[in-house]
Amino acid sequence: MANEDGPWTERVLRDPLAAARSLQREIAEGRPAAPDPALSPAHRLALLADIQGELGQFDAASRSLAGARAALQPGDGRSLRDRIESHRIMLVEALGDARRAAQQMEAHLATIPDEAPHRLCALVDRGYLRFRIDQTAAAIEDLIQAYEAASTAGRVRWRIYAGNILGAAYSVIGLHEDAWRFGDEAVRHFQGSGRGQELGDAYFRRGNASLNAGELVAAERDLRLAAQLLGDAGAASRLVFVQDRLCQLHVLANRPDEARPVCEGALRAARAGGRRDIENLETGRLGELEVQLGRHASALPLLTHALEARSGVVSQRLRSPMYMARAAARAHLGDWRGAFEDAQERIRLLEEDARSGNAARLAVLNARFQAERRESELQRRQAALQRARAEAAQEKVRVGAAERMRDLVVAGSVLALLALAATTFFWQRQARTEAARRATQERLDALARLSGGVAHEFNNLMTIVLQASGLLRRRSGIDGVPGAVDLLGEIDEAGQTGARITSQMLGFSRQQSVVPEPVHLQSWLAARRPLLARALGEQARLVIDVGSPGAVVRCDPSQLAAALVNLLANARDASRPGAEVHLGVEAHDPGLVRIVVRDAGAGMSPEVLAHAKEPFFSTREVGSGAGLGLSMVHGFALQSGGRLEIESTPGAGTTVSLSLPAFPEK
Repeated sequence: MANEDGPWTERVLRDPLAAARSLQREIAEGRPAAPDPALSPAHRLALLADIQGELGQFDAASRSLAGARAALQPGDGRSLRDRIESHRIMLVEALGDARRAAQQMEAHLATIPDEAPHRLCALVDRGYLRFRIDQTAAAIEDLIQAYEAASTAGRVRWRIYAGNILGAAYSVIGLHEDAWRFGDEAVRHFQGSGRGQELGDAYFRRGNASLNAGELVAAERDLRLAAQLLGDAGAASRLVFVQDRLCQLHVLANRPDEARPVCEGALRAARAGGRRDIENLETGRLGELEVQLGRHASALPLLTHALEARSGVVSQRLRSPMYMARAAARAHLGDWRGAFEDAQERIRLLEEDARSGNAARLAVLNARFQAERRESELQRRQAALQRARAEAAQEKVRVGAAERMRDLVVAGSVLALLALAATTFFWQRQARTEAARRATQERLDALARLSGGVAHEFNNLMTIVLQASGLLRRRSGIDGVPGAVDLLGEIDEAGQTGARITSQMLGFSRQQSVVPEPVHLQSWLAARRPLLARALGEQARLVIDVGSPGAVVRCDPSQLAAALVNLLANARDASRPGAEVHLGVEAHDPGLVRIVVRDAGAGMSPEVLAHAKEPFFSTREVGSGAGLGLSMVHGFALQSGGRLEIESTPGAGTTVSLSLPAFPEK
């Protein structure tokens, strides 16, 4: 609600259904609204439209808004007129055209003065609409500004509302802990308040954050509480979102028998409420469910309808898995061209989502940095004010020695300014360093998620290719087709190469399937010496030195072997013919064992060393490698609970240390 509604505010929040019935009766009878006779006719109709919108009665809300516009009087004021316009725009979104609503809200907000109290409401609405149309970075900027403004003005309800939507935006860009905290703040605020609708919405936001973080048990608990509370309050417009998330949860949990009735119920609710966007989304989710059940022929029309609908377009973020499901259905039905096109579209959407997520995370970092700077400036001013007051009090006592004390005050002021300048310089430098470090980590994390997603999808495509090749090879008469056997051999070789690249990408993104177990390094290395020596070939000679014979690590032995082969291959390429490459085991920090690969080859410059762990970075010629070797080893180390360190000097060789958790002694 954009402006105060007097005693009606609490009444609406506690029981919107009863409030709507009472208000409708009083408007029909032409009597003043009982709790507050001061409300004008236009104000009462606008209040009724707000309640009807929350209850999902969009046609009734539109009629009430039309009546409110007709009943406006000169004394109603600018804020009520803006409230009516904002609600009209939000109804456009509720009826499935979020993009047009966002454009209209942009123009409407430009007409509201910066100092107007109700501008905060419109700012939150614009942030919500921007989030709905995938403008996540811009939405986060709006919502952070609204959250801080509401906190400063003491408008708790609007702070919670802005925080709820901000949490949803944080959740889709991977800031799951921050998203959960916003939802938890709302839950704690509304618990015991008797406001079932507000509490239900808070449980929904917290459950949505848990769902995006993959915590399905916590998500299901909160979403079921939200469904019960919102259902009791009659908040149909919000309940349909909860039903959609429960549908998504059952699909993710691979529960087809439970998922179907939930998804179909969400579809019926969306149709009844006129939510074309949710209707198309549920249609797509049912298509994904059909693919899970292996019913590809029935899945294809559902997915195509959801992806190609002209009205109620599904958000780009939610279309991505639908393209992958349709690719699988088309491939199963023999439409390889269509499957390839859908897979390409899926990859494009993943890349766009990664770029959007990076921009949104940078917006969050910038907002946090600005908030910290404002807080530091406020503290500095308060300290300066306290010093000034102390100096003024001391000045009254030092009347008899004015000249001498003035010199001391001047000297003290100079020192204080120097200290302040030094402190400010240090803080700014530290803040820039930390911001750069976090931005780099955010970029690598985003690239890891993108690589993991692409690797999984690429692995699916490679599986299809290899299975198809195997089926063709077993067909009778294939040997008689000229060139067919050679072509199938090339397909198999390409598929195996793709599988190796997929494994390396999954290793970098820390999504590789690992089975950790105790590995006694002395005997394990002795058994695999031939394999490790083959990684060097005839270019170099392997020297193994186990300095800690009793060392036992806890990791996946197959992944450890792949990591060492990668490190030895890099050492081979950097070494002169006939050189020695040393592989050693050393005692390390408590709880860790260090495996060292050392060569005396060409070494790396500081510039190359700074990027050595990054994926797809390589100094080799094009076509000589994917640049995933060291990044895969780095991902394996992190996933195992260890770390990877590299020391290198140009012309003096390179030392790579792979530290892994020691297996505890009995």
